[in-house]
Amino acid sequence: MTVVRQRSGRVATTAAATVVALVALLAATISPTWAWVTTAPAGGPVNFVGTNIKFTDIQANQTFSCTTFSPSGTVSVPAGTNAAYGASVANLTTVTSSGCANPIGGGCPILAPTTWGFVLTGPPTGDVWPARFTNVKLVVACGGCSFTMEGVINGRFDRGVASPTYQRFTPVTGPSGLVVSASPAPSGFVCTVLDIQAGDDIEVGGYWTNTGTPI
Repeated sequence: MTVVRQRSGRVATTAAATVVALVALLAATISPTWAWVTTAPAGGPVNFVGTNIKFTDIQANQTFSCTTFSPSGTVSVPAGTNAAYGASVANLTTVTSSGCANPIGGGCPILAPTTWGFVLTGPPTGDVWPARFTNVKLVVACGGCSFTMEGVINGRFDRGVASPTYQRFTPVTGPSGLVVSASPAPSGFVCTVLDIQAGDDIEVGGYWTNTGTPI
């Protein structure tokens, strides 16, 4: 006679684990790819007015401060769009800048030849969301020094209607996501004096407030 041992406990445990795994997989599969719903109408004006904006090469300890530095453009998606974290909702086609200078290099015009994006990158804490400007490229001409900063500017964005900092984007402290570009590499004698080198991290100071269509 053949005795068949029942392993009901082990089978039940295995089956339960399988069900849990399947439920997790199903949840991941059907979870929405969007993370927040936009409220601003497509084409609405966006104007991030800069306050005390400055760019500091951390390794070189050199700061380039601007009297005016304000990116502007339009909302790029219709109101009610289910937007994924990291998806751009604004095209910032123009940057108005003036009075940019360095204590050693003197006047240092900063040009922005690319269209920036604006994105929320993760879930909020209260009404404050992690956010960033994307596709940032800034060309600096500082006396006998020319160099480019590029990357992103990470920070936080206040969407709390009752907040005194409503629609304010504040860059993170420390490396912002911008770096000094290696192509083209910094050039000119003054860059050597300032010790501006490719790969240097850029800290962005000050903040921007969107005075256009609320995002």
